[in-house]
Order: sequence, then C-alpha cells, then structure tokens
Amino acid sequence: MDRGRAAFFSPTNYTKQVRAGDLATKPLCGNVAPAHQLAGEALEDIARRDGEIAERYQRLFEALGQQVEARYGKLGHRFARHLEPVRDELLGVQEQVSEELENLEVELPDVPEGETDEDDSRVWLLDPSRDYVQQTEHFRRVLGVDAD
Repeated sequence: MDRGRAAFFSPTNYTKQVRAGDLATKPLCGNVAPAHQLAGEALEDIARRDGEIAERYQRLFEALGQQVEARYGKLGHRFARHLEPVRDELLGVQEQVSEELENLEVELPDVPEGETDEDDSRVWLLDPSRDYVQQTEHFRRVLGVDAD
C-alpha cells in the first residue's frame, strides 16, 4: 500500500475526519489504536503459544524417534543372531553345490552330421572354388538375367 493510502487509513486521520458533534463515533475512533495494540498482543501471544506447542511436539517426536531407533537396533541384532546358524548352513550347502558342479561330468551325445547326396552332377549356387567373375556369371544364369 502506498504512503498516501496508508496515511488516509491511519487511526489518527480517521479520528480527524469524524465530526466534532458525532458522539457515537468519537469513542470508537479513540479506541482504534488500543484495539490495534490489543490485536497485536493477541497475535504475539498466539505466535508464542504456537512456538511452545511446536517445541513440545518436537521433543516428543525426538524421544519417539530415539525409542524406535533403539528398538529396531535391538531387533536387528536379534535377527542377525537367529540368522547366523541359517547362514552357516547355507554356506555349507553352497560349498557342496560348487564342489558337485566342479566334479560334474556330462556325457553329451555325438553331434549328428547332416546327410547329403553326394551327387556330383548337382550345381550349387555358391561354390567357393569359383572366382568372383565366375560366381557372378553363374548367379546371373541361375536367375535368368542377361549379362550385359
């Protein structure tokens, strides 16, 4: 709010604007500043109480957090203690499995070989014994493309 508007709405300016003969509004105008002061004090009191409540809950939450942390710490140690025999047994089983896998001998069947007709009259599309030009000419013949 700019200074002119602030001055217009100030309690002193409002009191000056009240007519001298208007007795009903004069007491109200005189009480604006004390009312403003009382409201300010009430707001400060509310802010103070709000801070006290926040501090109280902060202390409660910190205490609760410490209790929860201590309880989970105890439970963690207890869990580790109960899990230790299981972990030892698991390591023993793991060693046995590793040893079994190392000593595993698998008998694989012989790799089958494909059967082909050993017909020498058959002409293959790709013959590695041909050079590039011969292979290209053969490919064009098979496709029926003229070699231009």
